[in-house]
Amino acid sequence: MSPLRPLVWIAVVVVLYVLPSALPTQYFTLLLQTAAYDTIVVVGLNLLVGFSGQISLGHAGFFAIGAYTTSLLTTSYGLSLWLTLPAAGAFAGAAGFLLALPAIRTKGLYLAMITVGFGFVVEILAQRWVDLTGGTMGIYAIPQPFGPVGYFYLVAGVAVALQLAMNHLTGSLWGKTLLALKGSEEAAQSVGIRVVRWKVVAFGVSAVYAGIGGAFFGHQNGYINSDSFTFGASLYYLVALVIGGVGSNYGPVVGTVFLAFITHFSAGLYEQRFFLLGGFLLFTLVFLPDGIVGTLEKWLKRRRETRLAPPEVEVDLARVLAAPANGQEGALLETVELTKHYAGVTAVERVALTIEPGTIHALIGPNGAGKTTFINLITGRIPADRGRVFYRGRHLDGLATPDRARLGIARTFQNLQLFPDLTVLENVLVGFHRHGEATLLEYALGLPRARRETARHTGQALALLSFLGISELAGLRATELAYGHQKLCELARALAVKPDIILLDEPVAGANRTEVDRIVQILGRLRAAGITILLVEHNMDFVMRISDRVSVLNFGEKIAEGTPEEVRANPQVIEAYLGHWGAADARR
Repeated sequence: MSPLRPLVWIAVVVVLYVLPSALPTQYFTLLLQTAAYDTIVVVGLNLLVGFSGQISLGHAGFFAIGAYTTSLLTTSYGLSLWLTLPAAGAFAGAAGFLLALPAIRTKGLYLAMITVGFGFVVEILAQRWVDLTGGTMGIYAIPQPFGPVGYFYLVAGVAVALQLAMNHLTGSLWGKTLLALKGSEEAAQSVGIRVVRWKVVAFGVSAVYAGIGGAFFGHQNGYINSDSFTFGASLYYLVALVIGGVGSNYGPVVGTVFLAFITHFSAGLYEQRFFLLGGFLLFTLVFLPDGIVGTLEKWLKRRRETRLAPPEVEVDLARVLAAPANGQEGALLETVELTKHYAGVTAVERVALTIEPGTIHALIGPNGAGKTTFINLITGRIPADRGRVFYRGRHLDGLATPDRARLGIARTFQNLQLFPDLTVLENVLVGFHRHGEATLLEYALGLPRARRETARHTGQALALLSFLGISELAGLRATELAYGHQKLCELARALAVKPDIILLDEPVAGANRTEVDRIVQILGRLRAAGITILLVEHNMDFVMRISDRVSVLNFGEKIAEGTPEEVRANPQVIEAYLGHWGAADARR
């Protein structure tokens, strides 16, 4: 943490303390109360939209649940605000979890429409369940435990605390995991991230924030009714987020305060409210696409200096990677009769393959032979029509990609699957996901175990980058790297899984001779460290130099297997794939 950061937050607290006395009327204190609890809602919405890449146009529904929860518990059961506030967050969070479970499997417009529907359902219930909510007449005599200034201090204090907790979350490995989901769900699953579970949690946490904001709204005026929880409120929160800056830590604060004062100064134009919101949204999207805070961050951007491991340092891989499985008896990975068809087209047909621990096993064949499909079957990305995959003697039937990754099966991709919103270092840190032990609460509070875990994984990530020769690039966004360095970044992320076996899909595609030589050295060291490798590649010089065993696929069937020397002399392989290269080499 920067030594200036605590001073900044102390300054924020001081400003909030003196602010009410500096305002001309009590009305502005009420306006700041509103901005404070709306900020809580938008901070939670930012977690959902800016970090996990989901959309919600129904957050007014969670806001309403929080407001009605605290109002009913205080008026009907006499509970205090200190008890009803967490209850409001809990009920709204539970609603968020329940909504997310079915809805999260959709994306984009479909998810947005589901949340719109949820918001309308809550609004209609608030209007028509008169015995519970009072309908349009509302609930009266909600306790107001503080005066306007004291209540502002309470709401603003909670808003600051929740903003700090969110900063801890989004700046931690937990937050980087959410950004990974947003960038590439496929790659996220390959390092052991259970995508649906994480999206549901993000939705639930976001709903908790909305519920707490709604609870503060309920106690502000001592009265609520159904007119406060319309679709317009959900739209208001989203516009505030976009204006402030989606994905920026302080965008929600700036956007909400900005809209609060704009709403005040345009109070006489209530009928035109949607036009005003739409106008500000359009202006922001055209002229400030990153929002106010996002644009300022770009203008003031200064690349932070990161402490890096020296590029030439000798890395002890055994200390960074998990204990290898090369001491076990028998095959590490085995496929039996593995088969996959697509609409009558054979992709993989009854392929039997045995990969011994501590070896490099190459899988070659023409384009369309089924090599990448075979990898996808092993990792569980696609289901097999027939056959089985065995890992350490255990079949993997029914295990999804994240569960297979957690067993120690890592991979890279034929088409790069980096996380574009993350730096090189952060991409690798996400690879350590399956080894994390700190909880969401520990990250939110910045507790010692979470800090120690982050420091340990950061050191290991830098060691992996140093081993691959790209530690000096750790602070760059992954998308800013040259293609060859992006390949190495993806390899580093796969190694961060601490796998027993790593599946490499065309690791030297597009590489020059120097880069190929470097990859040969890297894979040789990984093999020496006990890492087993299944290699898919078209560069035959590379394959023959590095492989212990080679299997050949053609039209989905395995047509040969053996040592590199045996395979390149095989007439069937020469005819199907190697051609003149193999024939000439066989005559040497």
